[in-house]
Amino acid sequence: MGYSGKFIPKEYVLWIFILFLLYSGTMMIFFKPRPRDGNGNHIIEGSLIGGLAGFLGGLLGVGGGGV
Repeated sequence: MGYSGKFIPKEYVLWIFILFLLYSGTMMIFFKPRPRDGNGNHIIEGSLIGGLAGFLGGLLGVGGGGV
């Protein structure tokens, strides 16, 4: 995933990193979990979110757990 950063302008990656840090910081302070609707498996939803988190984590050089 870090290889794809080669094709994205440095300024864009920097702005994405800044937004990621602001998002992570505000989520640590203000996050309140809420119950989910339904009780089934959310395999597709979890796979898409995990894939996006992994891609962004690899692009920015941070762990995907923050996303």
